[in-house]
Amino acid sequence: MRTEGNPIRVGMIRCDVHACWYGLLFAPADEDLTLRHFPQCQYYFYYRHQLKFGMVPGFKLTKVYDPFPVHDGITRDEGDTRSNAEVLSEIFLDKPEVCESLDELSEGVDLVFIADCLENGRDHLELATPGLEKGLPTFVDKPFAHGLADVRAMIELAKRNDTPILSTSLLRMNPKGDEYRSRFAEIDPVGMGVVKGVGFTGLNATIHGLSLAQHVFGGGVDWVQSMGVLPLEFVRLHQPRESPDLPHGVDVCVISSYLQGPNCGYRCEAYSKVGSIHSEWINDYNFPLGGIAVLEKLRKMVETREPQMPYESMLELFEIVEAARISQEQGSQPVHLRDVRAMRSEDLPEA
Repeated sequence: MRTEGNPIRVGMIRCDVHACWYGLLFAPADEDLTLRHFPQCQYYFYYRHQLKFGMVPGFKLTKVYDPFPVHDGITRDEGDTRSNAEVLSEIFLDKPEVCESLDELSEGVDLVFIADCLENGRDHLELATPGLEKGLPTFVDKPFAHGLADVRAMIELAKRNDTPILSTSLLRMNPKGDEYRSRFAEIDPVGMGVVKGVGFTGLNATIHGLSLAQHVFGGGVDWVQSMGVLPLEFVRLHQPRESPDLPHGVDVCVISSYLQGPNCGYRCEAYSKVGSIHSEWINDYNFPLGGIAVLEKLRKMVETREPQMPYESMLELFEIVEAARISQEQGSQPVHLRDVRAMRSEDLPEA
């Protein structure tokens, strides 16, 4: 049981690049070892040394667990046979305990943190279940799962065990999105939007663009169309608006193509009858602002044991994903979210 005033003890599952990425926000690390094994995380050191970016207080990386094969992106010395968890533990100065099972990881921690860089969420229900059954607040990195059925199952498991769960993309949390949305007043009412996303690595990438659209343009999507060579490459989100100025509602196009840059960057555009506004790039150099926002949500979630985002909003994102998949399979026909909501989990298409 956590004592008030003590740091939140974090148990990290899957020790990939995202585990390091988030860990560096709150846990002291050996810079040389970090850059050797996780060179993608150089942006943190840029922030700390050039922009005076500090660690978020009140958390401690206590345990790590990862039985999976070597992850893409972890750089190892020749002949290095250590596990992913052992590599991650080495770089952090507090030397988190390397665990042998999910049950072991979920003992003596206050927060279960499931990291995920490239795995598309297929095993998140399995990884989250032991901690949720013990009543532990749980964070699930993007994507929440690979399909809506598992998202529903995790939320129900959290409710059944009276413990909160949160899953979100950094793009949903980044304050740059809030700053941009606040500018809508300059051209209101906004009738069309475009989000430039990234899509060539699957759902783990496309979920960011869809999340940014949800963050900036809001929820309440009625129907979805999807097309493209890549899965969910061009997704049209239609939102009804009861306004004489927007008789046809609002359409947002999320483009998740092969294009990544600059620096894994995302951008929004909004249009109205009177003009347009464009966001600045939300990319590696300001992604940590979203990470800080996530940690602040997690702090409050652990302290209050209350959900920090409406479950309906987390579900809607994956109802959009399922609707887009069905639309693309059916030749880009519109698919209503109400029809996806009415589907039983066992009847949803195989993800």
